[in-house]
Amino acid sequence: MTFSSLVNISRIDLKRIIANLISNSIDAMKGQNEARIEISLEKNCDDILQIVVKDNGHGMTKEQVENIGKRGLSYKKNGNGLGMNFIMEKVHDWHGELKIHSEVSNGTSVTISIPVDIEMSCIKEIQAEDQHSFVVIDDRKTIHEVYKKSLAQKEIQFFESSQDFEKWLSEKGVDKNEYFFLVDFDLGKSSKDGVSIIEDNSLKSKAVLISNHYDDMSLLQLCEREKIRFIPKLLMGEYFI
Repeated sequence: MTFSSLVNISRIDLKRIIANLISNSIDAMKGQNEARIEISLEKNCDDILQIVVKDNGHGMTKEQVENIGKRGLSYKKNGNGLGMNFIMEKVHDWHGELKIHSEVSNGTSVTISIPVDIEMSCIKEIQAEDQHSFVVIDDRKTIHEVYKKSLAQKEIQFFESSQDFEKWLSEKGVDKNEYFFLVDFDLGKSSKDGVSIIEDNSLKSKAVLISNHYDDMSLLQLCEREKIRFIPKLLMGEYFI
């Protein structure tokens, strides 16, 4: 799966929302012989991301659904309604929509719809099985270990700076077509950032930029404009397919 649709929302708030919905589902399924919670994420044709949390709990009446989110009102034992109130406020702040479908004895489905902020064609997965040799340029050795696990059985050359990498290129007479280049954007004390390394060494067709700055729209738009492939470091493992 390629995660090329980006939304500008708080990760902390999203985690709290999902945790609240799961907690509600767990309470609604107490006493069930076969309890089930399903969580899904998909994008519809209108560029809307939809997060769905569904359970097979005892469900609610239409009147109960209509009253959800009111402060001080809760259908949970010792509840206060603040959890759902928080969810509704945050979804509204994100210019999204919250829909709740529930039937007594047939469970509840909560759908959070959030408009996509930007769709990036530059965000790509890596067809790792088609590549035999990799070059990793990243100034953190802990990240090197992640690559070793993600690209097991592959030949990997590691560099911590642009200087060391470009010295290797020039002195070894490297055939760049034999490698795929994984380049971190922020290289600390390095004289160049990842974008400059890719552009100065004509690596666009054989490289991908990897960065924690996945919410930096100016960087993403630069990659889009210059046709530089990009992967959020947070989701790096999802792109090696």
